[in-house]
Amino acid sequence: MRRVCLLFGVLVISPLLLRAAGEPVKKKGSLYMVAIGQEDGWEFLPEGFDRVMRDQGKAVYGDIQSRVLTGTKATRKELLDGIDWMCENAKADDLVMVFIGCHGTCTGKGESVFATRDGMVRPRDIKAKLAKLPCQAIVVNDACQSGNWPKEFDGDPMPPNVTALCCCLSNQNSGIEFDITLFEALYGKADFNKDGVVDLDEVIRYCGLRIKEVQGGK
Repeated sequence: MRRVCLLFGVLVISPLLLRAAGEPVKKKGSLYMVAIGQEDGWEFLPEGFDRVMRDQGKAVYGDIQSRVLTGTKATRKELLDGIDWMCENAKADDLVMVFIGCHGTCTGKGESVFATRDGMVRPRDIKAKLAKLPCQAIVVNDACQSGNWPKEFDGDPMPPNVTALCCCLSNQNSGIEFDITLFEALYGKADFNKDGVVDLDEVIRYCGLRIKEVQGGK
């Protein structure tokens, strides 16, 4: 299956506030990120996400802090500890981001989970933590069958301050097409209105258009 770019559970969309090349933007709070890549050889996914966010965010955010989890650090414990670290430090004007580059599957109950080196992670494991933040959070889920990550279950609501960007439907597997289009978008190609800021709506629009070209028109 080819992957598609989906936005779920958006109740409040704040600008991603990424700088398009050469354009000055007034700085705001801090940017906190945790990015995980499960397999050896997948380091380019979380490291690439961290790099593009630092490159584009340095002119926008007063401070950028991140944890990139690869190799032996790509564990469930390190991931959840990293999210706790962001939740403990983020303030109202900050932005929190989580990037997931792991194997994923959708369970028989329709829950999109993903694997780490030492165990599976359910959506509620992350949502419950991010719900306590005083700021907006964005989860970029690059795992196979990730489309139901924002789906609400009993005891597992989608927090109003969290936006999830999933690479594919819950019955689809993934390649790297989404990563190509996402990184292009974040590097400024999604600045459709030429205001020097790439916001989340523009990222969604760009990925939806560009991914068809990356897939050869399919």
